[in-house]
Parts: sequence; C-alpha cells; structure tokens
Amino acid sequence: MQSHGRTKSWKPSTVEIESKAWKYLGYQSFSKFVASDNDFFTLRRFGALTARVLLGLQDQLSQLEEKLDVLEKQHRRGDIFDIHNGSFRQDTLAERKKLISEAQEILVKYSQSPHPPQSTLPYLNKLNRRQMNLFSNILS
Repeated sequence: MQSHGRTKSWKPSTVEIESKAWKYLGYQSFSKFVASDNDFFTLRRFGALTARVLLGLQDQLSQLEEKLDVLEKQHRRGDIFDIHNGSFRQDTLAERKKLISEAQEILVKYSQSPHPPQSTLPYLNKLNRRQMNLFSNILS
C-alpha cells in the first residue's frame, strides 16, 4: 500500500472528504446513518428472489418426500423382508436415514428464511375468481 509520503497520523482534509466521500466515509458512515433511526433503517427484502429460493427449496423437499414415499411403499410389500417402518430407533434402511437427513438440512434453511413460509390455505377463501384461476394454474 502506498503511503504517498504521509505518516500514519495523517487525516484527510474536509475538502478531500467532501470530494471523495466514497473513499473516506463509505459504507461505514452510511451504515451508521441508516442504523441511527428506525425511520432510516430500510433494507431491501429481495421478495421475488427470496420467493424463488424458497420455491427451489420447496421443490427439493418435495422430491425427497416422493423418494421417501416410494422407498417406504416398496418396504411395505408382503413379498419383501420385514423392515420396521414405524420406528426411528429400529430403522435399518440407510437410504431412508439419508433422505431424512437431507430433508432436515433443507428444512432448516427453509424454516429459517427471513420470510418464513406459511400456508396459503387460510387466504384461499379471500381470493377472487381471477386470482383463484391463476393460483390453480401455478399449482397444477
């Protein structure tokens, strides 16, 4: 780093600070200003991006849930050796344990989102016909 012949105690002049606020004040000062009052503390929510990420996590969870359902259906058949499908402690299926572990990791991310997922079902009766058709098309 170049010192330009200046000592460590050098401080920029008011003119330098005003002409290059981005250098001398930057995010440190901006952060202090934003945090100084609740009226200034406004941050982007990244709503669409957050929704996209949550929908992606939801899709991953749905896929794991389907795999788990198929696996358990296979092991309920009468012509296959007995597997205890009703106890975590007696579970001998490594694949099921792996699927549940993967789902748990994703569920933690999903539930710790800054905009926690919530059911839309209570709001369905408040939708008009156009919104209901749109919602129905998205889900199908």
